[in-house]
Amino acid sequence: MHRGALLFGFAERVADAFSGGIPGHRGAERDLSDTANAAKVVQAVKDRYGRIDVVSYQPLPGGTAFVPAAELDAERLSHWLNLFLLTPVAIAHSVLTEMTGGFIVTGGFTAADPQPFISGIGPAMAGIRNFVYSLHGEVADAGVYAGVVTLSALIKHSEAYHAMSPEQLAEITGGTTGIHVIDPADLAETYWRLFTDRDRTEYRFPDPAAH
Repeated sequence: MHRGALLFGFAERVADAFSGGIPGHRGAERDLSDTANAAKVVQAVKDRYGRIDVVSYQPLPGGTAFVPAAELDAERLSHWLNLFLLTPVAIAHSVLTEMTGGFIVTGGFTAADPQPFISGIGPAMAGIRNFVYSLHGEVADAGVYAGVVTLSALIKHSEAYHAMSPEQLAEITGGTTGIHVIDPADLAETYWRLFTDRDRTEYRFPDPAAH
């Protein structure tokens, strides 16, 4: 049996996730928009489990709004830089020296496909995407996989899924219709294939080559 630690931004998420009981797993509330908490989180998990072999960082909060680039200021961007870039970099720095597994980050489509009027979190996610691409080639020989999952979709039953309807997101992105929804079970299988196959750095959904 594999053991895991799940970190949540809100205490109620911990209660919801573990209401049915998940043997060998533990949840905790942590504010990862404060980069100073990254080292504390890593140390807390190490204290309980001894070592961290795999990190999956998925910081996409529900209700996150896009901001036109012309309206984005440094103060607003700094919050997203902490959550989407500086914290995962700090976590990677804390675990890579003894990690034998993988480091996978999930982000949104604006990291790879920037468009007018939907900036905000995109610059921060583009930064961590760049970092993971570089990291992938540096740690592969040590047996560590680094990868990034870039989604142009809502994850079914996620916080973001319940906070924003496909129609709302379509309106924000300039009239794009038929926003994709991905099942969390399919996404979990994607993470597993990335980690085990290790044949590419990035998985994008939907596949841009298919359009």
